[in-house]
Amino acid sequence: MDLWLAADRRGDDHPYTREGRRADVIATILESRRANLPDEEFRRIQAALCLVVGGEAIEVLRDVCRVEADEALAVTLWAADAILT
Repeated sequence: MDLWLAADRRGDDHPYTREGRRADVIATILESRRANLPDEEFRRIQAALCLVVGGEAIEVLRDVCRVEADEALAVTLWAADAILT
């Protein structure tokens, strides 16, 4: 995040970003739904799932929301299901 913020302060339109492996994996998983969704909706679902998949989501649930590990997992599964239905 520090690199991104520093680039933003410099006016760099192309700051350092990660590879995007999470987004690629999610896109692969969602591929069977792609034909039935407009591109914008597909990208929005992909981005929303990126928010609830991974360590950051668990970190927020554990540290900020103060939930136990099993509840954190349940919340992320619930959120993913809510996004997909």
